Amino acid sequence: MKKCMEIGCLVLAICLIAGIVFSGSVKAEESVEMADNNIWFQLGENESQIHSVQLSDKESIEWEKNGIVVYSEEVDRIEKFYRLGKCSGDTREMAVNHIIEREALYEAAVNKGFVVTDEEVDEGIRIQNELLEDSVEFKQFLKGYGASAITYWQEHFEALRKEISINRYLSYRKIEFAKDYPTLDEMELNDKWLEEEKSIRETMRNSKM
Repeated sequence: MKKCMEIGCLVLAICLIAGIVFSGSVKAEESVEMADNNIWFQLGENESQIHSVQLSDKESIEWEKNGIVVYSEEVDRIEKFYRLGKCSGDTREMAVNHIIEREALYEAAVNKGFVVTDEEVDEGIRIQNELLEDSVEFKQFLKGYGASAITYWQEHFEALRKEISINRYLSYRKIEFAKDYPTLDEMELNDKWLEEEKSIRETMRNSKM
């Protein structure tokens, strides 16, 4: 269970990162064997525009309710994270619930004006590349996931957009939340906010189910 939680943290930091097109000779269809050549994170001198993989007409719907559509293909990808982490329980249900919660939070974020541009997603990926450049765990994760870094980023481009938007929304909520507790020190406030954020996430998810 501990390992599942550790992988889960890695997933939440990474899985919601999006697609990227590397410049130069590195192509999106190249395999995970690139890790052995140490070119997982090469962006090249002329960085090309980052974009996501578009949904095809063949995408099948796994779950749909209250304006949220969950596609089976994305559920497959996220379920793989849980399986790699050897999580117990119904990993399919966990993946669906994760997407429902994310979509509900993203809807609230957009309604508050927290809209993220392609350029901001590009920057998010650049930062993640720098943070993960020497990460053995991430390289091992990608091998287990069965895709090159390029393909991985492409698959999760829109997810990263949503996560950036959600993080900004939750930061805004935390600032508003803190106004009700002016006497708490930073540690006390953070502990209290963690409880509040958990409640927000649960409420948002349940409102769509």
